[in-house]
Amino acid sequence: MPGSLVFSLAERARIRYHLGYPSLQAFTGFRLVFIPVSQRLFLVEKSMDNLLDEAVPLVREHGARLDAINIQLDEARERLQAAILGDITLRPDEPEALRREYYMWARSLADILGCPLNGYSEKFNSGMGMAPVNTPVVQ
Repeated sequence: MPGSLVFSLAERARIRYHLGYPSLQAFTGFRLVFIPVSQRLFLVEKSMDNLLDEAVPLVREHGARLDAINIQLDEARERLQAAILGDITLRPDEPEALRREYYMWARSLADILGCPLNGYSEKFNSGMGMAPVNTPVVQ
């Protein structure tokens, strides 16, 4: 069964989100800023449409892991105010460690789908070590 019939619209939106892509309709005009993103977004959409049946559970598992890490990041914000709580010493690098974990699982999701992460997303450009996106120049 093709991926377009397998993933709900909400699941597709979550996959795009975790890969760093916007959930926008295609533009009907020339938009210089959106062109590099839309080319890669096309690959994401086609990958979801043509995903093999046996890979669908993997994609859903990765999405669930990424959702869980997002929840952990949100919970970690509450602990940023204290370094020690009673006998417990809180881990000061917890948010950064969770971001690294998120990045690892997002790359793995991209590998399953055979598409790139959105290098223009601030989610992946905030000290995570992702190289800048190179756009080919046609001469």
